[in-house]
Amino acid sequence: MAMVSRGAAGALKADVPASRGTAGLAEAIGRMAQLIEHSRERIRLLEAVIENFPGGVSLFDQDLNMVICNQRQRTLLDYPDELFANGYPSMEMLFRFNAERG
Repeated sequence: MAMVSRGAAGALKADVPASRGTAGLAEAIGRMAQLIEHSRERIRLLEAVIENFPGGVSLFDQDLNMVICNQRQRTLLDYPDELFANGYPSMEMLFRFNAERG
């Protein structure tokens, strides 16, 4: 039986026994497709929770780039749509914006 698991950094990996050949590979690919779809469903659910949370929510990665920001956060901090025209702004862009508007 092909084993599909999460490796380093959460990457999916499949161990296919040599004796199973293409059947084992097909099984592993099918399982990986199921895991990907399950992950997509969980992401959609998490996005819905964040967007419907009554408070402002934002999250920054290790490089200080915004990776999540709900509409409530944008409203509370009075961020214009232009600030998000090219995706989420970096922390530096937010600092500059706030400094410029006073």
